[in-house]
Amino acid sequence: MSEERLNIVLTRHLATEFNRSGRIMGRVFDEGIVRDDQLDKFRTRLVSLKNYCYLDTKTTKIISSPFRRCIETAEIAREELSLDAGIITSELLTETDMGRFSGEIAKDLRGEFGSLIDTWMHYPESFIFPGGESYSKVDERVIEFLRYLRDDYHGKNVVVCSHADVIKMMVSKVLNQPFNNRRYFIVPNGSISLLTLPRGGEYRLEGVNMWP
Repeated sequence: MSEERLNIVLTRHLATEFNRSGRIMGRVFDEGIVRDDQLDKFRTRLVSLKNYCYLDTKTTKIISSPFRRCIETAEIAREELSLDAGIITSELLTETDMGRFSGEIAKDLRGEFGSLIDTWMHYPESFIFPGGESYSKVDERVIEFLRYLRDDYHGKNVVVCSHADVIKMMVSKVLNQPFNNRRYFIVPNGSISLLTLPRGGEYRLEGVNMWP
């Protein structure tokens, strides 16, 4: 990799049983990943990533949300990419605190919360989870994390393992698009997207959900 460019690999953690059932984890539940054929597909994506951009094993760093599902995914990425460094965890990448939504099945929420679900779906920028976090707080975390990468990681590749909302927020910030549009694109479990940052330039989105 040229020292004039920073590659930031965004990956969402592999699926858990909660993901498979449509149940919301938030910060309350911290399941491990399901180890089935999705794991082989994820490893194949990582091989494609290695072939796409040079990831020096000595300078590439891996930063993860502190949740188990992310750390387990990050460890698989670290092994497959043969990275020398250990996994760094950052609270800036942690899951959104979904408060009373945690543990609920997403499709059943409307029965209890009514039109609040419309705000969640269509106007998330103004949404606060009942008993939980606002998306404005997630936005603050994402801004701080992108600034941290800009300031501290030029000359290195960074593999980032996080959660769907955090990744969608990053992509929205880079594209200068409102987070209210997040429903128009998906970030599947085990997906890989790529941000780039030229020295002295602005973040760019090079690919989203690459190598499906």
